[in-house]
Amino acid sequence: MALSRYVRVAVLVAAAVGAGCHQYLNRSLSRAVAANSVTEVKRLLAEGADPNYQSGDGQSLLAVAVQKREYAIAEELVDRGANIKIKIDGFDPLALISAVPQCRPSLVRAFIKAGADPSSPGEVDPALYGALLFGANQCASELIELGAQIDSPHIAGLTMLHAAAWGASPELVLMLINRGLDVNARAKKGFTPLMGAAGRHDNDDEVDNVIQVLLDHGADPCAKTDTGFTATAAASRANKEERATRLAAACKSWKVARPKP
Repeated sequence: MALSRYVRVAVLVAAAVGAGCHQYLNRSLSRAVAANSVTEVKRLLAEGADPNYQSGDGQSLLAVAVQKREYAIAEELVDRGANIKIKIDGFDPLALISAVPQCRPSLVRAFIKAGADPSSPGEVDPALYGALLFGANQCASELIELGAQIDSPHIAGLTMLHAAAWGASPELVLMLINRGLDVNARAKKGFTPLMGAAGRHDNDDEVDNVIQVLLDHGADPCAKTDTGFTATAAASRANKEERATRLAAACKSWKVARPKP
């Protein structure tokens, strides 16, 4: 009886010590995430820290990493089994990590490998829309290759091609056109991808390349919105007079090549 009682006590002590060690690992992991220490996060996860441990304010460590844009740490957590079925301020995490220029394609792959939907609707827009709109070109390509729907419209009727044109990626614009998206797609009130590209204030060379791709594939430079707004007007509004002159000339040539019956 004495021996049996001793064994039970020893087991309880060992369990308590183990629980204390595990709690120590988890708290250390939380501090490492807060400090953006990728090396320490890797070490602690390898030693058994819980990737689903919650920080002091009740957030998962994955949510903390995504909010702080610590994408290398987020990838380590996902690879170790962090729950991706969470909302971060109401947003889908895949949509959040995709809608930033510094998006990591490997993190997108990790999320999808863990079960995320590549066509994730996010709060308003699909993850792909955000990647295209904010110039996360590698992640946009990754999402497309992994099965993201390219024909999912924005709530305002904007298409993925509108987003790619605004994001100033000629390669992605061409990819989407080649996959069947309408180069003259009209959003609500008649806004076209060409108008979006024409209205950009920066990235002159890339924007010019996007405009050329659109024009080469049949974009109508004379198209008007319901209020009469045109691509030429969009360029003028952005103080891009050289671009506006080019678009006005393209419209003139378009009218000659396509006279009204």
